[in-house]
Parts: sequence; structure tokens; C-alpha cells
Amino acid sequence: MEIKSLQAILDDMYEKSKDQIFKNCKIYESKHYPHYAQDISEAWKVVEKMGKDKYLYLIKKYDDHVVEVTWSKYMAFRIEAEGWKNFSYASKDVKVAICLAALKAKGLDIELNLEKENKQ
Repeated sequence: MEIKSLQAILDDMYEKSKDQIFKNCKIYESKHYPHYAQDISEAWKVVEKMGKDKYLYLIKKYDDHVVEVTWSKYMAFRIEAEGWKNFSYASKDVKVAICLAALKAKGLDIELNLEKENKQ
């Protein structure tokens, strides 16, 4: 009688049942996203995309090396509710400020602890 290792038994079980295992599985394409907040050339792509979406931007530099990025868009839901909406984020890293202000403008508000961020 042949004695199989546990791995050999598991491999056999897998081969016999893999069609059943994967019958209900869906395979999705994975997508690589650039590191927008780590590379200024990638962060600039965010600036370009926001510009195409009709956002204006303002970048302010303060004495303590903090940069504030503000995205602005004219919103007109109703006559009494129209006006400029501003979405700002301040950071010591302009790439981070660009990206997090853009996310805020698109409805995702992320706050980082600046002390923790600045130590990195």
C-alpha cells in the first residue's frame, strides 16, 4: 500500500475538485494605481484631471514650510444655492496636499495628523 504525504493528498483533492471550487468564482482584472502622493509627476496628473473637471486650484506656501492646496468649483444646484465651493488641505508635502484636497473635492474627506505626517 502506498503512503501519501498530506500535501499529496491535498493536491489530489484539489485536482479532483478544482472545477467545482472555481465554478462560481469571478476573476476580475487587477489595476495598478500610481503613487500620486509620492511622486510630483503623478500628483500633477491629479491637477490635470481636476482641471478637466472644471476645478480651479490655488497653492499657497506659508513660512513654516506648510503648503495649502485649494480646489474650487462653481456649483449651481439652484439659483439660491449657487456659488463657489472650496476644498482645501494643508501639508508640508505639496504632493499630499494636492491629492487629499482633490479627494475632499470629490467627496472623500481624509484628515491626517500633521505631526505624525511631518515626522515621516
